[in-house]
Amino acid sequence: MYRRHLLLMKIGAMNLAVAAVIVISVLMWRFLSGFAPLDPKDTRQIEIEIPHGMSAAQIGDLLQRKGIIRSRTAFLWSARLKGVAAELKSGRYLLSPSMSPSQILQVLALGKVKMVKFSVPEGLTVKQIAELWRLKGFGTAEEFIRAARDKALLTSYGINAQSAEGYLFPETYVISEDTSAREMVSHMIGLFRRMVTPDLIRKGRRRGFNLHQIVTLASIIEKEARLDEERPLISAVFHRRLKLGWKLEADPTVRYALGLPSRPLTSDDLKFDSPYNTYLHPGLPPGPICSPGLKSIEAAVDPADVDYLYFVAKGDGSHIFSRTYSEHIRAIARIKKDRRI
Repeated sequence: MYRRHLLLMKIGAMNLAVAAVIVISVLMWRFLSGFAPLDPKDTRQIEIEIPHGMSAAQIGDLLQRKGIIRSRTAFLWSARLKGVAAELKSGRYLLSPSMSPSQILQVLALGKVKMVKFSVPEGLTVKQIAELWRLKGFGTAEEFIRAARDKALLTSYGINAQSAEGYLFPETYVISEDTSAREMVSHMIGLFRRMVTPDLIRKGRRRGFNLHQIVTLASIIEKEARLDEERPLISAVFHRRLKLGWKLEADPTVRYALGLPSRPLTSDDLKFDSPYNTYLHPGLPPGPICSPGLKSIEAAVDPADVDYLYFVAKGDGSHIFSRTYSEHIRAIARIKKDRRI
């Protein structure tokens, strides 16, 4: 009887210990997760007013209520560890759920309250983004291009390329007026890294593509597609051509090689000697030709299950897709006829 009672006590103690470990693990996970962004993909900018005299704990409460951070406790711990709990400044801020508590604290401690928008649409090259940077009055295009070619910066984000072409994620950024070109390039690559998830990269690898090849294909899809529903179809055409060893014959790659001419391409243009000319060289070009949006990146690793090999633009943003060359020729003739009418 005594042994049975002792055994039951041991089992009870073991169960209690296991339960304690589980509870502690859950609490630890919840605590540590509070140091990460609430939602890395939620790039909305939410206006927050920090009244004068508000403590770090009160600011943490406010940010948690507004859906900016996950945990006021983690925010307060971060403030104390960084030594800025007493240095957070009042004012109006634009903050995002994609920011970590550490990033938010940096903004609040520096008092970066005067913020402006920098909108970068999908499909722009580094040079075009640099020119946009200049036109908005942030700095020179040359400074931006130098930052986009900063090898140390690229390496810090695990990007093995000569420039950030393709890796500057298109988005509307809210930044301070004194943001440097290098900081902006870092913001854009950082968002790219958050949006292009490990799952997307794994999908690409299952198809034999590394990250650089995924972005390269996505950039071509971005320049070819106007309608979101056609991106997986265009991707499927390119995937089939790559698998068959065919040339991609994508006009945007020639335009990139030529320096993006606005005029229609000529037969001589299609013979322009460049590794980016996919009319001359099979396979993917050496690198991306623009910064693709997330939908094009998703399409690059998840093409539609179709057997198309050709497509031609109708002139209204959509395309006609064909399985054979004869179908393709008929589609071209039909489009030309419709345009004459």
